[in-house]
Amino acid sequence: MRRLINQILINDVCSRFVAPLRVGGAVVFWAAVCCIEVLAVPVKQWDKCFGGRGDDQAYAIQQTRDGGYIVAGTSTSGAEGDKTEASRGAKDYWIVKMDGNGSKQWNKRFGGSGDDEAKAIQQTSDGGYVVAGYSQSGADGDKTEDSRG
Repeated sequence: MRRLINQILINDVCSRFVAPLRVGGAVVFWAAVCCIEVLAVPVKQWDKCFGGRGDDQAYAIQQTRDGGYIVAGTSTSGAEGDKTEASRGAKDYWIVKMDGNGSKQWNKRFGGSGDDEAKAIQQTSDGGYVVAGYSQSGADGDKTEDSRG
């Protein structure tokens, strides 16, 4: 019998997990910067950690049509470790695309001089992505409009 577990906490290198996502017969959990795939019977298939020396956190994950995963979160790290672009401000949106084995394919940061956090991501019908979150940045960096609140 397979069922989706609402939440799991594991004291490991990764300190916090968000809600799991069902992927076929597997359940995938995304932690601050670590991704772990387990089957319905808890057997770890793989795990990957991404980020730099700053505070890097994931808030959303979705399986993509190509069998990979897209992850949205926030980062304060510079262009180091697995990041190819330094943060522009305090926190920036950070998007990571992985293949089905958890290997990073690409990553992108978006933000301005303030705190910007991506909280949700969805693949669009044309194969792109739409990202939602919040921003405290003005019209600077990658932003073209001031925050309104």
